[in-house]
Amino acid sequence: MKLEAIIFISPLLINFILLFARKKKWTRTKAKWLFVIVLFVIGLVAFQNPNYFDFRIPRIVSWSIMTPLIFSILDFLIMRLSYSIQNRDLYLWVRGSEDIDNSRFSGGNHVRGSDRVLSLILLFSVILLPFVGMLIFK
Repeated sequence: MKLEAIIFISPLLINFILLFARKKKWTRTKAKWLFVIVLFVIGLVAFQNPNYFDFRIPRIVSWSIMTPLIFSILDFLIMRLSYSIQNRDLYLWVRGSEDIDNSRFSGGNHVRGSDRVLSLILLFSVILLPFVGMLIFK
């Protein structure tokens, strides 16, 4: 597998980890923000000057390295929106999350419609953010 493909896929995985672990203690710390800011700076340097490193980095790879910070900001804004709508953080309505009961007959009665809409926005942003760069930087 090419190095560019690995560099392109790894931020997608980081975004999924940030999505599913959004209520863990380590995601509320400054270390998480420092990590995504460092990734953003590396991506920004590679975006502005593709020949800065020993090998040429395509702009799409630079964009995908910048997406974890964009996703983290979007997640923070959605958390604030959820607090303003229902006075609590949203329940992530995605299979495999710890916020909902995955059993067959649970029904998800404690999950509101706003939880579902905001969860889908977060999920689609995780998937689409790296690929938006493909459309922009062809």
